[in-house]
Amino acid sequence: MTELQELRDEVKRIDVKVERILCQLEPISNLYAGNGKKSLEARVSVAENDIADTKDSTRWAMRTAVTAILGALSSVVLYLLKK
Repeated sequence: MTELQELRDEVKRIDVKVERILCQLEPISNLYAGNGKKSLEARVSVAENDIADTKDSTRWAMRTAVTAILGALSSVVLYLLKK
């Protein structure tokens, strides 16, 4: 009878531990599932795409600015050479 009671106590302890783990995992699961929004993967993917688009736009803006500066400098040099 004592062994049976010890076994029941161990089972109760395991049940409590499992319940604690489930309580800790539930918020993480909700976050990953989206918690009523798009899933975490989808939100991360959208953010990564936005960052990539911003990088590309910045690259083109820099290229355009450098080209404009070079054009202005060449105009100044050409003007000075013609003087």
